[in-house]
Amino acid sequence: MAFVLVLQDDEGYCEDLTEDKEDARNVVIGYDNDTGFVYTFFISFYGQKTREISFAIFEFNAQLEKIRTILSAAEVSKMIDHKDRVAIKGHLMSCLFDMIERLKPASMFMCSVDVPLVSAAQVKYDDIVAMASHLGYGSDLTEMDNGQKFWWMERETGSKVGS
Repeated sequence: MAFVLVLQDDEGYCEDLTEDKEDARNVVIGYDNDTGFVYTFFISFYGQKTREISFAIFEFNAQLEKIRTILSAAEVSKMIDHKDRVAIKGHLMSCLFDMIERLKPASMFMCSVDVPLVSAAQVKYDDIVAMASHLGYGSDLTEMDNGQKFWWMERETGSKVGS
């Protein structure tokens, strides 16, 4: 596989996929010049008072009109080199920051996919929790019986998100 990164220079670029208060964003991140597959990262921030943070990489095969969803950070780390993953994570963090500031949810949560969690994914989750803390959210981490990790983040009393 020869992944070619095509992120725009503007780290704030995110495409809104919905017009209502439920957010989902999809950003083209690159393509494979051997297969012609196109890759996007998708981030969703669904819910009302409580928002679920989830993300995936989509692999689109135009010839077969087929989309494959990649949820595993371990699989992504085999497909995309470290330098490109760092750039992609910058875009993901920018999109998520924008969604949190704009929507100001009372609470939000996310759950890991890989068991055990690969180190790059752990750093991503830690960075999201740190960003939420900066925006006025407290957090709790629970490890479930199956080894998955679950993060709960709640706006602290008196906190003004984004200030």
